[in-house]
Amino acid sequence: MPAVALSRAAARVVESGPTGPRVAADTWVRLEALPDPRSPRGRVYPLACLVAVALCAFTAAGHDRLSAVGQWIKRATQADLARLRAPRAPMAGRYRAPDEKTVRVVLDRLDPRALSAALLGGRPAPPAPAARDTA
Repeated sequence: MPAVALSRAAARVVESGPTGPRVAADTWVRLEALPDPRSPRGRVYPLACLVAVALCAFTAAGHDRLSAVGQWIKRATQADLARLRAPRAPMAGRYRAPDEKTVRVVLDRLDPRALSAALLGGRPAPPAPAARDTA
């Protein structure tokens, strides 16, 4: 899914509050139901957490580029990471922040229609127009 489309959808599901951006409660249920394209082996971050980080980065930063995700993550506080359900590092006692590459790879592998349906409340995205063969 192009970052611009994801950014527009993010504006619909991320709520701004006094403590910063947060993902709407009903959206968590839909994000957690997304099929995870990653191998179960070696997963550190839940899929819903990574998508939520991207959504908040696009909405809070006002950007539509994946580089905005890396910039937003660097500024994210421990409270932000807790709201986004980031995993907690047991030894450090702090929430772990994903890096931009992790978010980028996951967004690239996600099924765009499933992500659109999750963000838009179950309404599937319209199919992409078919390419015409001019030969």
